[in-house]
Amino acid sequence: MNALSNEFAAWLSDFYALSTVLLTAVLLIGKVVAQPARRIAISWSAAFGLLVLSVLCAVPEWSTVHVNRPAPLPVAIIPAVLPSTAESEAFAEQTLQPMDETRAPRESRPPVAVVQSAPIHWEQVLTALMASGSLVTLLWLIGGAWQTRRLRGRAVPAPAALTELLDDLTSEGETTPGLGIVADLPVAVATGVLKPVILLPQSLVELPHLAKLRSVLAHELAHLRHRDLWMLALLRGLLVVLWAHPFMWLWRRQVRLDQESLADIAAADLTSRNDYAEQLVALARLSQTAQLPRLASSVGLWENASQLKRRVTLLLDEKLTVLRSCTWRWRVFSATGLLACAVGLSLVTFSPPAPVLGKSQDQDVVTITQGRNTTSQPERQNSDLPTLVREGEPADLDSLRELVEAYEKMYERIVALNKVGVQSGSREKQALTHFHLLTARSELAEAQNQYAEARDHLEEAVEAAQRNVEALQTLYEVGNTDLEAVLEAKALRAKAKIALSRLQSRQSSRNSRNDHVSVEDPSSSREEQTQDGNNQPWNVQGRVTNIEGKGIANVEIRAATGRATLRGGGTALTDAQGWYRLGFGPGMRTTVSENSPWGVGVQAASIYATKPGWFETNLCRQGDLLMTDQTAESIGDNIKAWGKSEDRVVFANQPRTVDFQLAPAAVLEGEFVETSHNWDVREQGFYIVGKELPPSSNVLESVETDKRGRFLIDSLPTGFDWRMGMRVSKTGLEIETESFRLEQPGRYRCRLVLEAKEGKAGQVELALSINDIQLLGESEELTGESLTR
Repeated sequence: MNALSNEFAAWLSDFYALSTVLLTAVLLIGKVVAQPARRIAISWSAAFGLLVLSVLCAVPEWSTVHVNRPAPLPVAIIPAVLPSTAESEAFAEQTLQPMDETRAPRESRPPVAVVQSAPIHWEQVLTALMASGSLVTLLWLIGGAWQTRRLRGRAVPAPAALTELLDDLTSEGETTPGLGIVADLPVAVATGVLKPVILLPQSLVELPHLAKLRSVLAHELAHLRHRDLWMLALLRGLLVVLWAHPFMWLWRRQVRLDQESLADIAAADLTSRNDYAEQLVALARLSQTAQLPRLASSVGLWENASQLKRRVTLLLDEKLTVLRSCTWRWRVFSATGLLACAVGLSLVTFSPPAPVLGKSQDQDVVTITQGRNTTSQPERQNSDLPTLVREGEPADLDSLRELVEAYEKMYERIVALNKVGVQSGSREKQALTHFHLLTARSELAEAQNQYAEARDHLEEAVEAAQRNVEALQTLYEVGNTDLEAVLEAKALRAKAKIALSRLQSRQSSRNSRNDHVSVEDPSSSREEQTQDGNNQPWNVQGRVTNIEGKGIANVEIRAATGRATLRGGGTALTDAQGWYRLGFGPGMRTTVSENSPWGVGVQAASIYATKPGWFETNLCRQGDLLMTDQTAESIGDNIKAWGKSEDRVVFANQPRTVDFQLAPAAVLEGEFVETSHNWDVREQGFYIVGKELPPSSNVLESVETDKRGRFLIDSLPTGFDWRMGMRVSKTGLEIETESFRLEQPGRYRCRLVLEAKEGKAGQVELALSINDIQLLGESEELTGESLTR
């Protein structure tokens, strides 16, 4: 269950539980208070109190009194930086391998899978049932409103005599409601909140004694004067959420009885209680011959026979003097008391607080930080986990050992909790802890110069991260997670891949350091070569900043080298201030002449910067370079053949400065729609192309639709003109859309439409268009540093 579903389930449970207290109080007060007018005042206050309660229960961190308090988790040592809630929920369930105390070589350890049954999320099932019931209730109310509208539409104007009678009953300065006659209406009703209308049945108008209509009109006018229709509308809104609450139906029935009783007293003033009671019974007998529209009862137009019996009993009770209205003091008292009760109840929540990690409530928690130990509570509970050894900080072996030990203990506790079904040991937290345990083990092994073991741990971490990304993408396709979770998982996977690439590069450099000597000066010592450049003779360095000139951390700098085909030459990662140094090798070895040894000659060297959610403002054109192991004089003509000048060449053992500027990118999610009725929208490939593309690129990006025809492009440069295109597999033709531009970063949604039209000579022509591009809103995760957390 994603975060939004969890929050909705928590709000729903709190609102139902707390509304039970409020409704119980209202029903008990109604048993004690005998006057309908006073009960109506209490009901008005209770209705607004429920609205206030529903809003305050949804306010984050408003409720401070937790009824359920879980026991602390028995963890002896925990890291100073713990998994955040967003990170825990961002990873989907997966099958994990158990941890061995003594790690065997990867080749000799058979894969062991732990098969666990997927737990049933009863909160999610209950939330789905409640949402379905609310939908049915809403449809029921909409049907009643529609049938009421039909009754008003069939009404014909009332005779002049009845209109004059209604005018006489209307007070001076009061707006006279509309009056209509409906042929098959069973009883007289008042309807319409904004434009009230009184509807009379044709059978009642045809009675010989039209004087009796005076009481009927007075009864309906009383409903309008007391604003009973507004009260019913408010109750209908609450009923959509509280449809499953029995107290809600009892309270609604009590309100209807009180409204009818007050209207009966107002009508009985024209004659007497006994005469009006007899008239009610006569009208009830008359209405038995008419068929009642069932749906119209949902909006409270009439009630059943039991309500009529209670109304007549109240009219004939001579001992009870029914008040026409209540005092303003009673209204203020009831409103103040019930609203204060609603606000007080909203402070209570049945959702447990965040679980407490520690030995016990009265013992200190030993926390581990990078490079030292402390006995204080962690100050960065929501920061990112230490997945990689941070640049600029020494790798303290004792701290790394304690970190690995802490993750192993956490992993064992979470696995144990997961087996007994405790929510704190969810499969998502188990997967996240397993991933960070592998990366922490890799850091420790690397610090101990055990590169083979570090590589094995990190390879498993990359595989686990890849499975998480694939699972999250599947959840995103069915709407069970959000885009930010997918992007965070991709960023975490990218960091793991970069760490693995750097580790493999360093290990390769140690094994073949004798091969990386100076090209121009063979006698130069290996110690003079830079370690930051991975002992490669070709080096670029510089800084990556945003449009404000501030450095950006964790940007991957890549080198692609070669001739006809470019290959990966090296990678680097920027530090906290955005600085980097990249050493890269040739894409291929070739001969300069027949008698010369194998060398590089002149090759392309494309240097570019990449980070999820960002793009390089000039599409990395400053990194469109050449590389050579020769002098400028010997290859001058060759450089010109490439269409470059000498200042665009990276010479061996001559570091070159290449700076990059990144800006937040746009995220484009869309749906592929076809109108020819015979095209499969699943797994259809598309590409992004434009006039301005990065060097050595013929397209910007390629995507493929999922099984529902949807696609996602998560790093689209803004301020450029782009076109989406596809290759028609049936004909081999390529078709493209018109140019479109996204002016600002954010999350966009669109529709990609494929149309088949009849062209010349009866031939079918295909056209591709991109429509309905909408900006859904900016997101902090898409524009800030949190993308790589």
